[in-house]
Amino acid sequence: TTTINNVEAKNLIKVSSTTYTVDYEISEGDTDRASGTIPVSIVLVDSVGQYNDPPFTSVAANTAAIDAHSPGVASVSFNPSSGILKIGDTATATITSAGNETGLFAGTAIKINNVEVKSSFTEVGSGQYTVTYTVSEGDTDHPDSDDLPVYIILRDTAGNQSSAYTTADPSNRPGVDAHK
Repeated sequence: TTTINNVEAKNLIKVSSTTYTVDYEISEGDTDRASGTIPVSIVLVDSVGQYNDPPFTSVAANTAAIDAHSPGVASVSFNPSSGILKIGDTATATITSAGNETGLFAGTAIKINNVEVKSSFTEVGSGQYTVTYTVSEGDTDHPDSDDLPVYIILRDTAGNQSSAYTTADPSNRPGVDAHK
């Protein structure tokens, strides 16, 4: 039996008389581990059924770390939160991360009104981040009572990306008039 991070490893391959390799695929929700603390347990059985006892648990250069949890978006609020934005006006969206996680980055996309705004992504502290949307001529119009659509993906330092946050909130987002 071979486990890494208390999960069964697969594809045990004998490379030489002293070297074996195994595969461990990290899954969402596996235990996060700091560098050098990943538990390993390997029990090898020979052709006549003899096995090593106790299991092998020491790994040379065990410097890897595991981050098996993707970040998430808890909420998004806008300033202004109502009214109509006209061409050249800006709205600041404050993104609150799930669990107030700090140290996050813009993921593959952060859009407001289908306009990419991730270049303005800034961490402001306590798990909050801001982006700024500036209305350009030709953007999609939305009355104040409509929802200003958002599409937000966050990324952590391990490269894990959040699911896209697209939750509607028409009563707390401004409208847009992007046509003269």
